[in-house]
Amino acid sequence: MTCAGVLEPSRGDLSLETQSLTDAVRESQPLVVSMCSAIYESGVPGGEYLTVALMQFDSDDSSRAHYEFMKITFEVSGVPISEINSAAEGAIDQVSGLMDRDGGW
Repeated sequence: MTCAGVLEPSRGDLSLETQSLTDAVRESQPLVVSMCSAIYESGVPGGEYLTVALMQFDSDDSSRAHYEFMKITFEVSGVPISEINSAAEGAIDQVSGLMDRDGGW
């Protein structure tokens, strides 16, 4: 799988770099069907950026287990998180952690 067309192209002064991580992640996480990462950057040294990871799992149970794993990992590490939990059938839930380029918060 490629990441082509997964996210909107960058606009203005932002650049977009995408990368398929499917092959690398499936070695340790066989329940992952596909994974892409994307980085939007301002291009200014030390400037603003946003990194996004998109993952598709082989089942709802696998995705819920990984979601909880990521959430706990952020919490144990002390990384501030933002969580959207719609509780609606078929809706996408998400958890995100706010970190800087060096992994600090």
